[in-house]
Amino acid sequence: IRHLVEDGRPAAAFTYAERARAFEPLDLVKRRDGQSPNVMATSEENSARQVIAEIQAAIPVGTFIIQYCVLDDRTYAWILSRNSFELLPPLRAKRADTLRWSTELQQAARNRNKGAADTVLLAAFAGLAADPLAAIARMPGGNHPERLVFVPDGAIHGLPIVALRNPETRRYLLEEAPIEISGSTSLYLSSLRRDRILPAVSRPSVFVIGDPQFDARLTFAQGLKRLPHAKSEAERIQALYEPYADILLGAEATVPAFLERAAQHDVVH
Repeated sequence: IRHLVEDGRPAAAFTYAERARAFEPLDLVKRRDGQSPNVMATSEENSARQVIAEIQAAIPVGTFIIQYCVLDDRTYAWILSRNSFELLPPLRAKRADTLRWSTELQQAARNRNKGAADTVLLAAFAGLAADPLAAIARMPGGNHPERLVFVPDGAIHGLPIVALRNPETRRYLLEEAPIEISGSTSLYLSSLRRDRILPAVSRPSVFVIGDPQFDARLTFAQGLKRLPHAKSEAERIQALYEPYADILLGAEATVPAFLERAAQHDVVH
């Protein structure tokens, strides 16, 4: 990716970065409908630009996608919209920065230290979001984007992107526009296409599952504890949709029960 960027081939660099994102769910999508942009098969710049054009045509007007690639000494960010494709100059954040922010934020949450958490959110905004947002503001429709879609990489997955905070305005990123997080650009576009073909319903039925009981002796459950407010959160969400809501909690919240009942509802939380 670095070689392609330094060789002046940002589109080919993007396709390589995209190739490593969410490949397992994308494989399932492609087996089902075969309609995802074929970023897996191209590396040449001309072919890559054709893929970029196909992606741009599928992006809704007013939506801007920010996709990251974190390297040891720099972070690349591409911005895609219906009318724009741009690779930004390397961001200030390095791999060590993103790892440190993620770790420090988890520590601050465990210690209920709001000041320490706020320091991390301000620093992460400056290192990861400030330059992309400034670039978007210069693009057509970027002054008031209708939606921002973030495709994280590496330890950025450990950061609450919606809560990153602008040091100048003190506003959270979620206050700038509706935010979505996706495993990849292709997966996001596949999700949009899937959403469009689902039948519209005036009163969606909702399946809520929360606070599952689990065996703490299992290898993957070592050190895990029940989430203290998950049950009350699930019950409050159920109340919003009654009488069109179904809920499973505790011992009833099993994997087989989830798989059996999820397909019977329009919304799953």
